[in-house]
Amino acid sequence: MVGHGIDTERLAADSQIAWDDYLHPYWLGVAELAAYPVLLATDNAEYIGAWLVFKTLPLWGVWSKQRSSYNRFLVGNALVLILSYGVARSFLGPA
Repeated sequence: MVGHGIDTERLAADSQIAWDDYLHPYWLGVAELAAYPVLLATDNAEYIGAWLVFKTLPLWGVWSKQRSSYNRFLVGNALVLILSYGVARSFLGPA
């Protein structure tokens, strides 16, 4: 405990948990953002759908209790899909 009742050890542990929570999804999103435009441009969108189902199924029951993580999942995937479609149309030709 340091000044004004701030527990710096707990704060450090909490920030590490938050960092771990966002680092993996960040790199997964970067990989998806690299792969999705190519899949869209080559008319292989079914692989994107299969990947989304594969990512969704393990956490299906958990999301009924943790809506914020579910909303983060939806927004993140929507952004990656929208940006991928834009990249596919702009740089790789019409999807």
